[in-house]
Amino acid sequence: DRVPREELWYCMRKSRVAEKYVRVVQDMYERSRTVVRCAVGQTEEFKVEVGLHQGSALSPFLFAIVMDQLSEEVRQESPWTMMFADDIVVCSKSREQVEESLERWRFALERRGMKVSRSKTEYMCVNEKEGSGTVRLQGEEVKKVQEFKYLESTVQSNGESGKKVKKPVQAGWNGWRKVSGVLCDRKISVRIKGKVYRTVVRPAMLYGLETVSLRKRQESELEVAELKMLSFSLGVTRLDRIRNEYIRGTAHVGRLRGKVREARLRWFGHVQMRESEYIGRRMLDMELPGRRQRGRPKRRYMDGINEDMKLRDVTPLDFAPPPQPLVGLSAKMASIMEGPLSKWTNLMKGWQYRWFVLDYNAGLLSYYTSKDKMMRGSRRGCVRLRGAVIGIDDEDDSTFTITVDQKTFHFQARDADEREKWIHALEGTILRHALQLREAETAFVPSVQDFDKKLAEADAYLQILIDQLKLFDEKIKDCKDDESRRKIENLKETTCSMVESIKHCIVLLQIAKSTINPVDGVHQPSPLDASVVSAVAMPTQTTLPTDGAQVCKAEQRPSSLPMGPVVTVMGSLQTPTPNSTGSGPSAPSSSVTTPSHMNMPANAVPDFSYSSSEDEFYDADEFYQSSASPKHCIDPSRTPGVNSEGNAALKRPNTTESLNSSMSNGTTDADQYDSHDERDDDGEGESVEEHKSVIMHLLSQVRLGMDLTKVVLPTFILERRSLLEMYADFFAHPDLFVSIAEQAEPRERMVQVVRWYLSAFHAGRKGSVAKKPYNPILGEVFYCHWDLPSETEEPAPGEPVSEGPVPHCSRGSVSFVAEQVSHHPPISAFYAECISKKIQFNAHIWTKSKFLGMSIGVHNIGQGCVSCLEHDEHYILTFPNGYGRSILTVPWVELGGECNISCSKTGYSANIVFHTKPFYGGKKHRITADIFGPNDKKSFCSIEGEWNGVMYAKWASGENSVFIDTRKLSIIKKKVRKLEDQLEYESRQLWKDVTLNLKLKDIDAATDAKHRLEEKQRAEARERKEQEIQWETRLFHEDGECWVYDEPLLKRVASLRH
Repeated sequence: DRVPREELWYCMRKSRVAEKYVRVVQDMYERSRTVVRCAVGQTEEFKVEVGLHQGSALSPFLFAIVMDQLSEEVRQESPWTMMFADDIVVCSKSREQVEESLERWRFALERRGMKVSRSKTEYMCVNEKEGSGTVRLQGEEVKKVQEFKYLESTVQSNGESGKKVKKPVQAGWNGWRKVSGVLCDRKISVRIKGKVYRTVVRPAMLYGLETVSLRKRQESELEVAELKMLSFSLGVTRLDRIRNEYIRGTAHVGRLRGKVREARLRWFGHVQMRESEYIGRRMLDMELPGRRQRGRPKRRYMDGINEDMKLRDVTPLDFAPPPQPLVGLSAKMASIMEGPLSKWTNLMKGWQYRWFVLDYNAGLLSYYTSKDKMMRGSRRGCVRLRGAVIGIDDEDDSTFTITVDQKTFHFQARDADEREKWIHALEGTILRHALQLREAETAFVPSVQDFDKKLAEADAYLQILIDQLKLFDEKIKDCKDDESRRKIENLKETTCSMVESIKHCIVLLQIAKSTINPVDGVHQPSPLDASVVSAVAMPTQTTLPTDGAQVCKAEQRPSSLPMGPVVTVMGSLQTPTPNSTGSGPSAPSSSVTTPSHMNMPANAVPDFSYSSSEDEFYDADEFYQSSASPKHCIDPSRTPGVNSEGNAALKRPNTTESLNSSMSNGTTDADQYDSHDERDDDGEGESVEEHKSVIMHLLSQVRLGMDLTKVVLPTFILERRSLLEMYADFFAHPDLFVSIAEQAEPRERMVQVVRWYLSAFHAGRKGSVAKKPYNPILGEVFYCHWDLPSETEEPAPGEPVSEGPVPHCSRGSVSFVAEQVSHHPPISAFYAECISKKIQFNAHIWTKSKFLGMSIGVHNIGQGCVSCLEHDEHYILTFPNGYGRSILTVPWVELGGECNISCSKTGYSANIVFHTKPFYGGKKHRITADIFGPNDKKSFCSIEGEWNGVMYAKWASGENSVFIDTRKLSIIKKKVRKLEDQLEYESRQLWKDVTLNLKLKDIDAATDAKHRLEEKQRAEARERKEQEIQWETRLFHEDGECWVYDEPLLKRVASLRH
């Protein structure tokens, strides 16, 4: 505020700031005018003659220039003088020296129009012995304090750091109180609470602790405070006798002392990256003379740093600045990225710090226990990136996986930005080597003639360059400006050097050509063709028989052999050595050598990814095969496609008539209903190993996080039903649905809604294997109904109910209808009702899929509404997300996300959380739910279990009971009209050819049928666009953001009343 303007111009010029910039700043200050806003308006403009502009980004730099010039004569080197903006610290060994320094500073500042603030100036004595004395400034006594705070660092006169711990604890509690409304709300999931805590509270506690060497007692104080906050957030008390580790694990919060160590090492690394003369580095290396004084802490800052580095298995060399690349190194040694990541090792050791090096050219991700070990070449393990697939978890922003060689490696970055940086580099490396693999699959074999052709092209381009070089002389002669002539001359010299280099390269290539045997050619092709090359990228962990006669040679394999089995078998063959003559593959070994015992150079690319023996971690035994299995060798007589008998197995069998006849057999009435719902699920649990090459090709076309709505997926992963029919299967327990209306009390009805909701999903998923239902085409509809087992009021034959979505069912049945109301975005609307119970359900779902690497996530956006007409109650509910996991092996499905059910009239609500399985620990298909009364913050019923198994309820009264057991519930089969009675736009009628061929396992015919259906839909869309016709839905209409059935039961009952 008090910097004189003339002093500012003087200091800028003295600091050798260019005169044009001085004039720009001077003009900016002299032309500015100031007004003051008050209650009655603004004052007249006036000019400020002193001080720097407040809030300007330039002002701190200008002030630093002024202070550097003003303090040039009085400041000492650090730590005797430390400056940050207008805060100055002066250190001396005695009071007299402090007073002398203060006087020098006062004189230097006042001479330039500034002064030292008397009220803000304080002094402190460290380890002061008995005695008295004061420090004076211009005769006035300076205030003495017992602790000194500078840049958020607190120094106490007795050398302790106790207050340094109390302050973070207080800051943590302050942050916790600000978000306590979120952390203590029982309706908010634990995962969200953990994220809020890690984002708001923990950074406040960790701030400034990186510069402190904490004692164990002080670390315990911090952890005790954190556990209290987490306990309050989770509603846990000491009487619950829950272990601290379980509380941390539930909130996904690690130990605080580990985070303090990370912050301390990060700060230490920041200091180590500075130049050697930096005061921070000098202070760390400083050794104080003499013995430790009495009362001083025994533990020094570097003692804590050394312990932290020992726990993390790192050395000070790991924090050194990265060395500059040396000129002349081979391109194969160049790595595009290196840095620290955490790698999951095993359940005992968990996450371990490792130093990773990504070699872009070799397609290899190597890791070491420390940077020092990397410089020594002691590699801990490596991950081959050719054919690798990267996976992420959209619920965890720091972890990612790499799946390759039938292993899954798990990694953890510091934050989301660092993970994105690594994933971007890894994807680029994988893509580069995938393109190289495709080039190898083209089987192009260069010859000497090709070499000569390229050499002649290079020579021709050289001659063109030489001719262009002569034009420089003419340009120089015509140039009159000296500066332009100098630039052209420099350009000419550079071009001449480049021409000489090209000449040298062409000569070397000609010499190399003369040393090659023209008979052998430039490139010796290997007899292993492209399919074997791709197989080497995915070696198996099985053992091959030593008898070489049992292994099929590449030239004996016919071209029609499927890719899947070849990849599985040939993956274990050894890759030919670089000096191989190309006579054939090397003999297969009897077993795969343990990677941890292999001694190979640090820059060598191994045949497969490996981890050290104590670092191995695999996913659940998804790839396990017995070593004695006879499937590891190829028998030509048994290989499909080798002979005519084998080909017959792949042809479409002559069983169309028998299949159609079996599909015409009804479940209860053979003359009325289709038995398609009782199809057997043979082949539903099969692995997709045989289609892995197709899936790998598909994965190469997509990116992480990419929307898969418009991506055409292969036919073999399709389930034999439409998505509309899958929604109908959510009503496989119609008795639970109609029993909602039978409950007398609102509380009982809410509980029954939750019971029906939780029972719906296990029936909607047929089998444990994740298969994709058909994408409904625009305008597709599906009708069905269920006859309740306890129903006694059956209408007379031939007298079906006329109203309702399914006219031929009775009043006591549950009828269902669904329609695909939109294609882009894909939105499905469905409706169900029971006339006798006066209950209906209306819902719409927008499916939005996302590629997650080894998984596919489907977000179900939309809502449903259960309406009890007798009580005028409407229960609004949402749907969980679906995830298809392990898409390269045996896919399986799980649900995840938080759902809510609420009734505005009664005030009852429920919060349901579908938990996804973490890759370490945890169980599949977990679910937790809480049911709340009106205006209650504590639930009267808590539910936990598995959504496809048993769920248990704990009531407020303390009673525990089985809420629902899906394994014992009998599924009531839905009834669908026979195919010949269905309309042309009904689901089973539209997809009958695809379903039939999938049943026959004729994938090609199913793909053709699916393609015809999709092309017909595209043609109709083009026709509507040309004629400017808007699509009109058949059964539903849009109401705001919802899709509502045109003739719901609520509307029909209201019309009857009037």
